[in-house]
Amino acid sequence: MRIILKTIMAIRSKNQNTLYRNLFREELLEDSFKQAIELFNQNQLCKAYEILFLLWHQSRSPNRKLLYQALLQTCATLQLIQHGKLCGATKVLHKSLRNLAPFAKITKPFNIQQLMKDIYAYSSAAIMLGNCGGDIDVPLITRPKILF
Repeated sequence: MRIILKTIMAIRSKNQNTLYRNLFREELLEDSFKQAIELFNQNQLCKAYEILFLLWHQSRSPNRKLLYQALLQTCATLQLIQHGKLCGATKVLHKSLRNLAPFAKITKPFNIQQLMKDIYAYSSAAIMLGNCGGDIDVPLITRPKILF
């Protein structure tokens, strides 16, 4: 029974890796996606969110749809933190990380696992500082960026 389960898991893992490998081929990246990432990195989260929402809405690929959803949730998390809504930020953060997890092995055009670590570290520090009555805009906390 264990051998069968291991075989099934190996097949699923192989199929999943094949699906995700083509997710970010350079020729498949829309200019609007690149623009959304640039806006995200410039902390223009509302504009990035709008573009990602359109991409999510128009996408026919379930994998891309999930990734866009995770990035939308990441934008929402950062916006909630900026507005001091820490309870909501915590809830959305968990959803974002859960949706990014299947893509954690992707490293091109950007490292999703590193993004997950950065989002978690930033959000955890900001939420902890906010709950302790500290200033959330402490310069020691580096806001996560998506680096191509």
